[in-house]
Amino acid sequence: MLKLDDKLKFMAGCWQGPIDRETMVEEIWTTPTENLMTSTTRYIRKDRATSFEFSRIMSTDSSVTFSASTEGKPFDEYQMIQVVDEYVVFENTKKTFPQRISYRLASDGNLIPRNEGEGQPAIEVRFKKVKCPGV
Repeated sequence: MLKLDDKLKFMAGCWQGPIDRETMVEEIWTTPTENLMTSTTRYIRKDRATSFEFSRIMSTDSSVTFSASTEGKPFDEYQMIQVVDEYVVFENTKKTFPQRISYRLASDGNLIPRNEGEGQPAIEVRFKKVKCPGV
């Protein structure tokens, strides 16, 4: 079993970044345990949440899976295909978009999630670490 607390702790914390001039994304990842990380994501425009997601990364004896549910819809699942240093990639080629979801920690401390798929432009956000809301 891949221990998440060793490999994915770089993702833990509260992150925020713009996806356009009016929309901010806020993503909050829990500190990983040996086998589980969870997150909540909000898309905020003019102080109103316009969308939300719940995600988890779970490690079992046979695989590591990233699962995401947007606005209460069924979870989409992606298998981890690569993890090195502070970079991880998950893939589900049965999906139209995104087929791959990656997270990397940049040298400036920003977390950069990237969604990509065949024949479509990638979506990348540059998250800055922020104070966690409600604290």
